[in-house]
Amino acid sequence: MNKKSLIIAIIMSLSFGVIGYVLGINHENIFTNQYREHEEAYKKGWSHWFSGYGMTNEGMAYIQYYEFGRKYGSDFDNTYEAFKAGYMDGFYYVNHKELNEKDYIIRINNGYLQYYSDEYLPQ
Repeated sequence: MNKKSLIIAIIMSLSFGVIGYVLGINHENIFTNQYREHEEAYKKGWSHWFSGYGMTNEGMAYIQYYEFGRKYGSDFDNTYEAFKAGYMDGFYYVNHKELNEKDYIIRINNGYLQYYSDEYLPQ
C-alpha cells in the first residue's frame, strides 16, 4: 500500500506540474500579446499626432521618437487609453505643456477609429 501511494503521489505531482506549466505559458503569451497591442496603439497615437503637426509635414521627422514619450512602456487598460496617451505625449514632446484633452478629444477619437473599432471609445 505504501508503494502504491507513493506512485500515485508522483503521478499526481507530475500531472499538476505539467498542467500548471501549460497554463503559465498561456497566461504569459496572453499578457505579452496584450502588452504588444497596447505598445502599438501608443505608437499609432504618437504617429497620428505628429502626422498632423506642421504646415509642411515637419512632424513626420519625429515619428520614430515615441520611446521618449512620458508614458511609453506603461501599462494601459485598453488600446484606446494607449492611443490617447501616445497622442497626448506627442503634443507634450513638442510643446512642453499638457494637452487640453477636451479640445482634442474629437481628433483623438477620429484618429483612433482609423485603426480600431469603437469598442473602447468612451460613451
